[in-house]
Amino acid sequence: MALCGIRPPWMVEVQILQEQKTCPSIHGHNPNIMRRIGLTGGIGSGKTTVSEIFESLGAAVVDADEISHQITLPGRPATQLIQKQWGDSILTSEGQLDRVELRKIVFADPQQLQRLESILHPAIEQQILQQTAAFKSQDKAYCIIVVPLLIEKNLTHLVDQIVVVDLPIKQQITRVMQRDQVDENHVARILEQQITREQRLQRADHIIDNTCDKQNLRKQIQKLHELFSEND
Repeated sequence: MALCGIRPPWMVEVQILQEQKTCPSIHGHNPNIMRRIGLTGGIGSGKTTVSEIFESLGAAVVDADEISHQITLPGRPATQLIQKQWGDSILTSEGQLDRVELRKIVFADPQQLQRLESILHPAIEQQILQQTAAFKSQDKAYCIIVVPLLIEKNLTHLVDQIVVVDLPIKQQITRVMQRDQVDENHVARILEQQITREQRLQRADHIIDNTCDKQNLRKQIQKLHELFSEND
């Protein structure tokens, strides 16, 4: 799939490799088996927008961030463990988890981040498996599984193919600063926990370029939707 705009040389090489990849889960696909498509990308790359477009086209969507929100609602076991670990300072006046404040704490200290992940990740993975199985029972052709750290946390066993939403780093930083009302240093600490843009693209089976306008973005997703919906 052609990308918009001017691409640096390393990205051209990545695109060539991506186009040369064989896709066993697409070609010769068993129509009785639901394709599990991992959707990932750096922070602020636009994964939510992309997943919403896929969903509007009829795709089943499982979102790890949404699951994270669900399991950390007030009174849930994960929320209680987080409160026990970091105290009431990470709760809002309404008793909700203050995600921005918690991110500031854990991304400033790798050990704190590891503690949080040890609480959340097993529960999130269990929910991903359960929701994916539910969609499979509904005879969906494919399921989009949105996992921001799909590659970093070695969760690729949950998917058959990887779609990367790509955006230059500077644009990612600007988007996150505006969205979360945080400074550039905070975003930089988050990016340090993620693999590089180049590394992520090397792992991609398909690349969605999010530097384009909304119409072009939707065209890219439409093509992938048609591909994933094929019964060979």
